[in-house]
Amino acid sequence: MPRAERREPEFYQVIEAWALLDLAESPGTCGDLLERLAEQSASNLAYRVDGAVHLSPRQMNIVLGRLHQGGFIVRDRSANAWVVSEAGQKLLAEFQARAETVEVEKDDAADRFVSMLAPPGAIGMALTLGIDRPTALDVGTGGGFMACKLAAAGLDVMAVDRWAEEGAVGSLAEAEKNACEAGVFVQFRHTDVTALRRRDAFNCVVASNSVHEMPDVPAAFRAVHRVLKPGGVFGGLDFKVCVETFVRLRFHALLALTEGEWRRELRAAGFSRPRVHDLGTRLIILARKPK
Repeated sequence: MPRAERREPEFYQVIEAWALLDLAESPGTCGDLLERLAEQSASNLAYRVDGAVHLSPRQMNIVLGRLHQGGFIVRDRSANAWVVSEAGQKLLAEFQARAETVEVEKDDAADRFVSMLAPPGAIGMALTLGIDRPTALDVGTGGGFMACKLAAAGLDVMAVDRWAEEGAVGSLAEAEKNACEAGVFVQFRHTDVTALRRRDAFNCVVASNSVHEMPDVPAAFRAVHRVLKPGGVFGGLDFKVCVETFVRLRFHALLALTEGEWRRELRAAGFSRPRVHDLGTRLIILARKPK
């Protein structure tokens, strides 16, 4: 999904917020902002080759025009640059206040996520078919946080991660330690979901705070569709692309998918009628593989 082609309103709202934050630090022209945008978002290249954010001069001028029209920036004639107005300073304070009030804690979001998946949630029907322990795959498990919660909820869990290096934070060794301390069993594997050769193997596949770091989201979603049993459920939990998330996470937040991108990519992979649940600064997405 070429990130340079993003056109969703949420994306531009975040870019407008970034421009205001940046101009509050230092006045600038359209050209200055384009350079700063590429430089500051370059940290995302560690996750995806298209992770950095690039706008055309026309797009940036539209962003500046909207901020100027709203009275949030004004032209400093002496420096021939844009500066933040008093109204803009007030808006920045509002951004910070909202970011602190709408944030959903990771553990709370995870508990709600699991309750929507585990019996009697989205895969509860498996029990009516005589399956005592529905099977689940946790994609991008990291330290095994979500895998442990799923296992504690009664699912038979396999968890995979392609990044996990021995001894690193979020390694599978750490995940196994966390599972042991939680008193649950999870089968951990150092691999990528696209490398799994299974087909129709799991009742449920989850991706918790991992889709935004996947190098090829369409390929990952196709693989998820393949390994799910007919009628199986995919559940995604990730950042919401919004100003409040950006204030907290800066450009890492723009690696996430917008609601429209979630729907389009899941449908393209073969899922039917994805449902999106808004938690404020996070999204829960549920989609089913047709029977």
